[in-house]
Amino acid sequence: SPGRVVIVPGDLAQPLLGLAPEGFATLAAQVDAIHHCGAWVNFARPYAALKAANVQGTQEVLRLATTSRLKPVHHVSTVFVAMGAIQARAEQVLEDEPLSAPQGHDTGYTESKWVAEGLCRLAMQRGLPVAVYRPGNILGDTRSGVCNHDDYITKVLQGCAQLGAAPLRHYPLPVGPVDDVARTIVALSLDAGNL
Repeated sequence: SPGRVVIVPGDLAQPLLGLAPEGFATLAAQVDAIHHCGAWVNFARPYAALKAANVQGTQEVLRLATTSRLKPVHHVSTVFVAMGAIQARAEQVLEDEPLSAPQGHDTGYTESKWVAEGLCRLAMQRGLPVAVYRPGNILGDTRSGVCNHDDYITKVLQGCAQLGAAPLRHYPLPVGPVDDVARTIVALSLDAGNL
């Protein structure tokens, strides 16, 4: 509802999320829960380029969650952190199971999300209430069509449409529209049993 959302510009790649210490402390005192879905999604950049936003940014979110008082963190990861289990043809990989071995990652992005999720697991072990969500590829909004035009899947689909051709291969791909994914994560986050 109007008035409940306050935008606080920051930067995941900076200490204290790019906020002044006073601003960080004020935010920490006012926030009741954190939904952390911010990341630099880029499948071409190496881990070293993505580490500041994706790993250290998650560290700063966890710092925010432990400043002033404990606040639950709802961390949006990716199903692709489980590349080791996927390559081993695991029948299922659940969010509350330990991370699979750090193997099979073919992008710095999935590597950075694997490390970020590892930080969340350490925070859980130390008593911070953290829930992890692992969506697959997130596509555009079902109503407006708004999407990330630079997203890998979007680019592949655009290329296929422009070429008038598509690869002839069976390629199961976990996808969901952003509005459905967001609605599902919010619904799960409101269930206290998920922390």
